[in-house]
Amino acid sequence: ARQEQLDLEATPVEQGQAELQKAELEKAQLDMGQAQQLASKAKASAPQEVLVMHLMANKGETIDGQLLLDGVLAAGFRFGGRKIFDRHIGDQGSGEILFSLANVANPGTFDLKTIDQMTTPGVTLFMALDDIEDPVSAFDIMIQSVDSMSAALGLSVLDETRSSITRQTIDHYRQRARDVAFRRSHGQ
Repeated sequence: ARQEQLDLEATPVEQGQAELQKAELEKAQLDMGQAQQLASKAKASAPQEVLVMHLMANKGETIDGQLLLDGVLAAGFRFGGRKIFDRHIGDQGSGEILFSLANVANPGTFDLKTIDQMTTPGVTLFMALDDIEDPVSAFDIMIQSVDSMSAALGLSVLDETRSSITRQTIDHYRQRARDVAFRRSHGQ
């Protein structure tokens, strides 16, 4: 309940213009408030920074499910509730999830009961940098896992665009992890 002052000496036209200006000002303030709300919602729902690598069999070949399972477990992954494999900070599957491994074939999951009978053209490793306490260390562990599995299973390592991964791409991924850690440590 705001009290408004009346300009008793203003003409009806001047009063109309003043009311119109006041209405436009209120609308502009409302628009600014809506814009700020949208901006904060957008920031809250901003896409996460995710690193992706693919381990693929040679063209026309597939990875045997049992060999894949052995390689995944040897690299420290554990089967998780999402029916994919997760690499935790602890080697025995304890602590926070650093990154995960999914099947490139739809629906992207694995069935442990039938994994020894399945084949797949490859797997995808992904890491949500914003969810990890130390993204740079987690990335280094991801690289070790990728190296271990690609060597053991004879797989090609591809980047998020499915191009052969290069030293430059790995350096770029590591920098993305550093950027997330820097933003977090500086409250941005």
